[in-house]
Amino acid sequence: MERSEATKIAAKMAGIEIKPEIILPKTGKLISTFAEQVSKVMKNKNKIFFKSDSRDIIEIGNIKDEKNKSSYIGFINIQPRRFITLIENYLVPGVEVWNDNFKRTEFLKRSITAELANTTLSSEILQESLPKIKRIFTVPLPILYNKKLTFPVKGYDKRFNSWLDYTSPKIIKEDMDLEESKEIIKNMLKEFCFQSHQDYINAIASLLTPYLRGLFSNFNVRTPV
Repeated sequence: MERSEATKIAAKMAGIEIKPEIILPKTGKLISTFAEQVSKVMKNKNKIFFKSDSRDIIEIGNIKDEKNKSSYIGFINIQPRRFITLIENYLVPGVEVWNDNFKRTEFLKRSITAELANTTLSSEILQESLPKIKRIFTVPLPILYNKKLTFPVKGYDKRFNSWLDYTSPKIIKEDMDLEESKEIIKNMLKEFCFQSHQDYINAIASLLTPYLRGLFSNFNVRTPV
């Protein structure tokens, strides 16, 4: 048994994850085969996603707003040079070299080139294998799913092709009754001097409407006036 194989078995028994080794494209190995192997590793990591409307491979991260000196969670397009080191967190690219002393081929680590990274990112094989994403939630909005009221989970949620920030507020009480919820809203607004009861109703509607987008027929539909 080769030492590398013995090391893999020992690591598995110890509960240590060994990154899969992937040989770079060469004579006899197409880039499409390399892209397929990378896809098998990355598709379940929930680290990179495919945004089908723009056909970009993206990750979720903090985007700085230089104008307002703030930051927000958003989609970040993955550039080839970023992709080179990103995939090395989950796999080990390299080449096979013949060792004449031991009369066998050995795997040697080698980073992918920027050109190969760009080609892989543009590959339909990788794009179609990755989880699809459409929107980012900053709070757990209620959503009707299969005729049931539910909430997106933190991180990636395959049901809604969505991402919910891990630092988002936690819903402590999902089964609150109507009277208790009405009392909370009443206490929130009790110090405002509304000119009429209709103004009070409008304020409540303005408060609730953005939170209820998941109950509309789709997220892009126009809200009621």
